[in-house]
Amino acid sequence: MARENAPVFVVGCPRSGTTLLYNMLLSSGDFAVYLAESNIFNLLAPRFGDLSVRSNREKLVDAWLQSKLFRATFLDERKLSAKLLSDCANGGDFLRIVMEEMCHVQGIRRWADNSPEELLHMRSIKKCLPDALFIHMIRDGRDVALSLDARPYPWVRPFSWDRERRLPVTGVFWEWRVGR
Repeated sequence: MARENAPVFVVGCPRSGTTLLYNMLLSSGDFAVYLAESNIFNLLAPRFGDLSVRSNREKLVDAWLQSKLFRATFLDERKLSAKLLSDCANGGDFLRIVMEEMCHVQGIRRWADNSPEELLHMRSIKKCLPDALFIHMIRDGRDVALSLDARPYPWVRPFSWDRERRLPVTGVFWEWRVGR
């Protein structure tokens, strides 16, 4: 696949600006619009096991079709599920099939994924989708720590003995994520 048609993954620590950058990519008009995080590599594929096993694929497809992740695609359920059940062997196949179908319906040649958590799964993504390109969004760790800590339900929950040091703990989380 030519680089100008390769899928793009926007990854990084949560609250680092990945959604802003993803929306900027979408606004170029060259990418299929999908206003959700796919979470295929960090949540869905691991939950349902080896997707080369048809029964696992069936469970994944059934669960996914009931989710807001599917509703955000605006795709035909029967056509998509048939393709997923017949042509999917791993998380990369699942995402590629869904996104390529969205590209076809939208008349676009390229797709991007904004799932910051996929940062920890870049090797798996590259194995399944060898042409994938990555944009690692890195924002100043102090800003990220403040933003993560300000959430009503913080991303980083310190141990009980570290509750007084929430910001440094959140900063260590940022450092670990960027270093991965």
